[in-house]
Amino acid sequence: MRKTFLQINSVQTSKKAKEDPATGNPEEFKTYEKSSAGSGIVTLIETIIEDSAKVEAKAVQDEQEAQVAYEDFMTQTRESTKAKNVELDAKMAEKATAKGDLAEEDSSLDSTEAELQHLFETKLSLHKECDFALANFEVRQKARSQELDALVQAKAILGGAKSDDFAGFLQRLRR
Repeated sequence: MRKTFLQINSVQTSKKAKEDPATGNPEEFKTYEKSSAGSGIVTLIETIIEDSAKVEAKAVQDEQEAQVAYEDFMTQTRESTKAKNVELDAKMAEKATAKGDLAEEDSSLDSTEAELQHLFETKLSLHKECDFALANFEVRQKARSQELDALVQAKAILGGAKSDDFAGFLQRLRR
């Protein structure tokens, strides 16, 4: 049969230990009292507890500060978003106005171009007439001068002028 460590240890202790007649405890056992080395461990555990309480308090404070900062950030973000939306609406209205102005200017441009085309055609027509008048100016001037002379002689003949003047008039007409 196998024996466990506890069984083996208790058997060995009972063989070696002698009982103290006053307490009834084995002589190897000492009375229970606080160990001088135990105070260092207890102090270490108390320090760890205090440090963990400080860390917890700091974490709670940091969490509260982070919450306040987050709320401030969200408030600023909402205000900024509202301002940007107002600005966007103003820009959209400005864009719509600019599009209206552009359409009006395009219409004005089309009518101006049509008017310019009409004026150009009028210019060409007048230029042709002027070119014709300039090209035939001397011929027309000469014909007009002859016509005036003929009218003067016709007036003179009808007014009782001599026939010699009438013969000169006819010769000039033949030329």
